[in-house]
Amino acid sequence: KITIRFQAIGGAPPILVKVFKISRNQKFSVLNKFLHKRVYSNRGNRSSPEPEGRKQLFLYLHNSFAPNGDEVLGNLFSLFKVGDELIVSYCLNVAFG
Repeated sequence: KITIRFQAIGGAPPILVKVFKISRNQKFSVLNKFLHKRVYSNRGNRSSPEPEGRKQLFLYLHNSFAPNGDEVLGNLFSLFKVGDELIVSYCLNVAFG
């Protein structure tokens, strides 16, 4: 398993638990589905209401690029980890390249 740390950027609503463990064999698209549920379904944070009609999230590594959904998380972790975590930033609008 690898450790993923989610980081809200660009005014995206923060999630309560930011660090998760996931299998190295999962694809990057799994993170998008997982985080989408946390941001849009779990509305425990009422200070950041769900934007009307907006259901898309944009995920980035190193605040610069969005990996293809078919990328294997273990490979991304090996190449782009910081310490012992893969830091994934997320926002509601396109922010980087």
